[in-house]
Amino acid sequence: MGRVYNKLAAMCMLLTCATVVQADDAEIFFNKELQHVNPNVIFLLDTSGSMAFNLNNDNSALNNPNRMDSLKDALTAILTDKSITDIRVGVISFSSYLSFIQDIEEIDKVTNESNDKITITKNGSTTTLSQKIIDNANGYASTASNSRLTLPPANVGKTVSSIYPSGAGYLAYRFDNILLNQSSNADTLVKSAKLRIFTRYNGRTSINLYVDPSISPDFLTTTPGFLYNKIRGLSGISCSKTNSYYECPVTDIIKDKIKNSSWTDGAAINFYVKTTASTDSLYISTDTSSQYSPELVIEVDNSLIAENKRTYRDQILEKALTLKEVGGTNTVLALQTMSNYISGIAKKGSQTQGPYHNTQTQFGKEIPSPIEEGCQLTHVILMSDGAPQANRNGYVDSSYYWNSEAAKYMGYSNYNNCRIITGLDKDNNPQTIKETYNTLPSSTGAPNSEACGRAIASWMANIDQTKNTNGANYIRTHTIGFALSNNAKATNFLKEVADYGQGTSKAATNTNELVQAFKDIITDVRATDSPSASGRVTLSAQSRYKQRNEVFYALYASNAYNYWPGNMKGFLLKYIDVTLSDNTKAQRPILVGKDGTTPAMGTDGAIINTVSSFWANSTSDGGTVDKGGVRGMLNRDYTKRPQFTSKSGPLIPLNADNVTATDLDLTGSNAEARKLGLLEFIKGNTYKEGGGGAAPTATPPKIGDSARSGVTLATYGCAQGNSVKLVDCGTLSQTALLASNDGFFRGYDTATGEVLYEYMPQEMLPLINKLEAASIVNYDKPRFYGLDGNVVIYHNDINQNDYIDNQEKAYAYVVSGRGGPYIYAFDISSKDSIKNVWKIKGGEGNFSRLGYTWSVPVLGNIKINGSVTPVLVFGGGYDKKPNEDDPYSTRTATKGNAVYIVNAINGELIQSFTNNMNYSVPSSVALVTDDSSDHLITDIVFGDTGGQVWRFIVNNTAQSSTYSGGMVATLGSDGSDSRKFFQTPSIYQYKDGTQEMISINIGSGFRNHPLSTDINDKIYSLRFPKSSNGTKGVLTEADLAVATVDYNSNLSVNNTLTGSLEHGFMISLQQGGEKVITDGLAEFGRLVFNTYVPVPTDKVTCKPRVGLQRTYVYDLITGESLLQSAYLESNVSALPADVTYYCKGDYCTIVPSTDILSEKKLPAGKDGGDSPLLTNVSGKADPSKYVKTGSTDLFDISPN
Repeated sequence: MGRVYNKLAAMCMLLTCATVVQADDAEIFFNKELQHVNPNVIFLLDTSGSMAFNLNNDNSALNNPNRMDSLKDALTAILTDKSITDIRVGVISFSSYLSFIQDIEEIDKVTNESNDKITITKNGSTTTLSQKIIDNANGYASTASNSRLTLPPANVGKTVSSIYPSGAGYLAYRFDNILLNQSSNADTLVKSAKLRIFTRYNGRTSINLYVDPSISPDFLTTTPGFLYNKIRGLSGISCSKTNSYYECPVTDIIKDKIKNSSWTDGAAINFYVKTTASTDSLYISTDTSSQYSPELVIEVDNSLIAENKRTYRDQILEKALTLKEVGGTNTVLALQTMSNYISGIAKKGSQTQGPYHNTQTQFGKEIPSPIEEGCQLTHVILMSDGAPQANRNGYVDSSYYWNSEAAKYMGYSNYNNCRIITGLDKDNNPQTIKETYNTLPSSTGAPNSEACGRAIASWMANIDQTKNTNGANYIRTHTIGFALSNNAKATNFLKEVADYGQGTSKAATNTNELVQAFKDIITDVRATDSPSASGRVTLSAQSRYKQRNEVFYALYASNAYNYWPGNMKGFLLKYIDVTLSDNTKAQRPILVGKDGTTPAMGTDGAIINTVSSFWANSTSDGGTVDKGGVRGMLNRDYTKRPQFTSKSGPLIPLNADNVTATDLDLTGSNAEARKLGLLEFIKGNTYKEGGGGAAPTATPPKIGDSARSGVTLATYGCAQGNSVKLVDCGTLSQTALLASNDGFFRGYDTATGEVLYEYMPQEMLPLINKLEAASIVNYDKPRFYGLDGNVVIYHNDINQNDYIDNQEKAYAYVVSGRGGPYIYAFDISSKDSIKNVWKIKGGEGNFSRLGYTWSVPVLGNIKINGSVTPVLVFGGGYDKKPNEDDPYSTRTATKGNAVYIVNAINGELIQSFTNNMNYSVPSSVALVTDDSSDHLITDIVFGDTGGQVWRFIVNNTAQSSTYSGGMVATLGSDGSDSRKFFQTPSIYQYKDGTQEMISINIGSGFRNHPLSTDINDKIYSLRFPKSSNGTKGVLTEADLAVATVDYNSNLSVNNTLTGSLEHGFMISLQQGGEKVITDGLAEFGRLVFNTYVPVPTDKVTCKPRVGLQRTYVYDLITGESLLQSAYLESNVSALPADVTYYCKGDYCTIVPSTDILSEKKLPAGKDGGDSPLLTNVSGKADPSKYVKTGSTDLFDISPN
């Protein structure tokens, strides 16, 4: 009886291989139930008087840059970063008082500004555009060349009728969102333009006006010397006085701006004025009703008028730049006000306990709640540069009025009785502890000012803030301690507020760190709304790696941006004894750290973060992605990273000399400068246009994730001498190969963890620009992919010693998967370097039907003209189509509907199967080989997205192999029965009496949409004679026995099996979305499959739950369940694992989930007997068959 190679052919010439979870996991990390409304993000900003201090001490900065300058620069960087999308943003400032700067709106929603500050009047063929500066926005003044700009308090509204400077100094006027289109005919289309600046006195008869020459002028900031430096060197135009205003003729200025090819509609223009005397008292801003507002009036042809595209992003920034430092730091009042604002419940009568919506709040105006639906999370980013203070009406309040008000709002009597909610019990009742706090110095006059701060953060995070929506709403509090390196108590307070508020705590000492802190938290905001604090770990295969105990994992952590971080780590397997029911001893594996004894796997299936993995810098790193592993061994000097690419030739260094801006798909005037920054960025530095970005310090350089690529091992010898057998060698000369979604194919030395080479194909180079842009991804915006598939090795092991040595040839094959229609072949005969060999591109020539290369090639041998020839066999892959989201659509594919056989050495096409194939083949094929020393392929088996199963029988008796067969089963139809096969079949051979049989086992599931709930998916076990496809013809469900599952009590004794087993059986999965999206296992007489069940969001806690994993274990021959329960079930925050197994001595352990690698007791068998996951293989078959050939494990990577 021949051998079976499900996934990868582990032939004698194949040194090692890997298998991988084949699932589009990106969707599950962005739960569609939490994507209806984007999360709310409130910037709660401390604008107390200390924000006028230096960054490094508590002294006034005077006319030097201060903390407020840094805050404004940071907000400018954040709000102009167009990669920050899909959030709803608001800004509130607090000191002794609170100021509502901007209520929450979609960040990229268009504002109604055209009805506010802009007046558009059409007069026949021309239109007059009038724009004013009102409400203190965009009008600034300074009194000396090196002084900072002064401006009125933010949001002054109608309380002040006018603001004007007196005396010598500088003024600035910024007109945003000028609604004029670019036109080379501006000379004729712009009729007139004038700027009116009103004055209080009868001063000079004229003044000089200066215009910023930039098409994209800087926002006006309070940085000292800003205006002086802007005006210096400019030539002005004269503005004559008319009545109470100066009128400046700016027609030519407007024409020149509009004619510039870089002008875009909605751009801004900055005007500057230098005043010389007290009589130059010019208005810089007024309220909405004042007739003295500075005004720009432009008359143009109708064709020049543009549509308003100004967004809240622009409006928020404009208002945030008017922030002014004043007063104390009433942090607790600010936090309580968040609940007031968010709550949709109106206060009734004398009710004092919240939550309720106080429509007046502390802002003196009615503000509606921003909540639009249930489970719409709100995130507060509290930034403060000092300890909390109990200020009231501008004075220190030792009675703690606001702290007690916060206490009453939560239901406590006063500030001394606040309690912190630490969690909820099984009935969702709060579990609390009494709040304790580090009192501030008594010299503050109110040392208990922080009272109730931690409590209210925990209260907002655990108590529904609305109660009138379909689903609860919570507030999570994140904190940033700014310039607090010398204030341990304030730092501790902010950290604990974030901890109890279920948020993130950051620290910043300068502008760049403040920008990064804001960005990191916004990333967490998006990630919190999806289960991205989890990841999948793919275990390396060990074909012919025999009983060595090293295992290598490719880890990654999902996040809200396109660039997901990855890592690779090494651990050990330790085998422990298990006493069976007959008192014999069996061995099962557990995962341990590099010391060989410390358990590395928790009973929840997650790597324990305190355990140490391999290599010198991996200390207590466990499953943490950004610590230890190969990342910890990367050189932080980017010039020493061994990165390469190629252009129709040998490998060349990935640097500015060899890569053009066009290679990176860059255009525009800054393309060359951006290229320099990107090439440093991809090597680990911070991106900086033109190059010169900072090297990483806090964490090691980043590498991309390997979400669908396992670690593949190429072994070149033994460090103790090549005569030492692989199984006995102490330290191997070995390379771990890994493909990643940052577009790189990398090789790592397993002895040291150091990277040997990093190769990026030319087709992947444009990905660098996309990775740096770090655009936000979510359920509707899928991420980018690079090299998104497994690595396969072919080694012609002439001397049969398991090593690539003595001039032997070895090749590695890498697919781009979801990253494109490519298959790459490399010569890896040398440990330290690789060479290009060949490349296949789908959609061209002989591969016109090849789509994106989801199907990882499988190695095998066939005969060609009498010679045994190594080949790769792979499916046509997959291409997403416009109707992809239709769960019932199986689609007649124009791509992917083929299977190919190519020469493994030169990539030339040998055979293709296309006849009557109408659907994509996205999975790897399953191969069966004969028992000869050549291990020739006898069977090629696969499924397609039309619910069909195919088997081609290979005849090797002639000089060249021939093929027969075709479709053997059709198991899908339409509607809820539109089943699709995305996974590799698992093959099992057995004898029915004297007849050799082949069992094809496959499960259906829409892998590209694991959250879908529309299809009734199933697991199938089909039976055929080994010699043919039988006489029945194409099988349907009617030909199969039906195994039903007890989904009520989960007991296998209640399962039923009806019908004849002649052609096999099927397991009907639970309706509502249960599906197979990872590979099963048919081995040892057992059928083991994992399924995935999407689970709705918990409407009480609003915590996203990705799904359930169920494991089914059946007897392949009788069709009966072998477990005591009907199935095993556990919560997962990623996709289920491929089923694998480990063998030691006479026993093999089936591993359907990673908790099996912990010390957790194995699940009981039927009637409480020995676990069916542990099987005795002694004397049952050639032991070499049971050497582990591959596995994929799934871990949760929990945040620290």
